[in-house]
Amino acid sequence: MSGEQRREAFRRLRILSGIEHTIPLTKRERYCISIMGGEPADSPELVFAVIDGVQSRFLVNIVSSGDSLTEETAIQLAQARLDNLHISVDLPGSGERSKLERAFGLLRIAKERGVIPIINVLISRGTDVEQLTQFCQEVMNAGFFISLLTMAPKVPRGIFSNAPLESVPTNAQLREIAIWLARKKALTGFATSTFGYLSQLLKVGKFDGEKQPRLWHCARHFLLDRKFAIL
Repeated sequence: MSGEQRREAFRRLRILSGIEHTIPLTKRERYCISIMGGEPADSPELVFAVIDGVQSRFLVNIVSSGDSLTEETAIQLAQARLDNLHISVDLPGSGERSKLERAFGLLRIAKERGVIPIINVLISRGTDVEQLTQFCQEVMNAGFFISLLTMAPKVPRGIFSNAPLESVPTNAQLREIAIWLARKKALTGFATSTFGYLSQLLKVGKFDGEKQPRLWHCARHFLLDRKFAIL
């Protein structure tokens, strides 16, 4: 994609979001764009996409696995005024901490330069909640935010739309982590999940005695019929 095509995509997004006007916007009033999957860091246009997004008056986030992201790119993204950097990490098994330590290093570089550092972590039926809470605490202790992702096959066009029903967490799992995160959010602010979202998790999942898990949907205003390529 050329720079001109990318800027045209941002212009169309501005129109759709209703901010096609000239008055200055505070950070609270600006719309957010997330650049994600495949892997954004694989594109040589990533930094330019962030620059164009910021110049179009969007807050720009990146969701990355961290595998292709380098320290040099992290510095360039911060200089381009990236708002949030999300790195998705699986719960590390015994002796499997190298990816987490790499993610921490990249987020530390970004944070020192004004970028909000976030670790994404997934909960599924097979997740050990005690291990998950220990992991979340480690992330918070390092000064980073934690973003909890849940297997939700009924989210239209969501990232886990094709997940099997057997992967949906039990309600007991969701209740335990939601209550724990709500307390941590109130005390530290290091959980990105809203209290409304955490409250919703108390009502869904696989309940004992029920054949099918209770699923949840994206709100309509989160859904778009069009996808925009900006890389």
